[in-house]
Amino acid sequence: MQNALPMVRAAMNVVAFGRTDHEGQTYFLIRAFSSEADLKRKQDVFYRSLAWRDGPREPLVQCIDTYVNTIVEMSEQSVNELRSQDGKGLNAS
Repeated sequence: MQNALPMVRAAMNVVAFGRTDHEGQTYFLIRAFSSEADLKRKQDVFYRSLAWRDGPREPLVQCIDTYVNTIVEMSEQSVNELRSQDGKGLNAS
């Protein structure tokens, strides 16, 4: 993940990332997009890039048992609050 994160940050708006408190080997990555079309465009460009495919993709994908993708609409203020906490509020049980 550490090798991939700078690439993701350069291509997308990373709000928060890290390991969850409730499971030792579970991680989260929260990204913000201006619209669903923006999400699709940025992900298509990133995940089709040679830098990703020939770089950290394979070792990272090998570590994934389960992948959950969730879209949540929220205000820019809420996104910034989440960013300022680095996602820490997500770890509440």
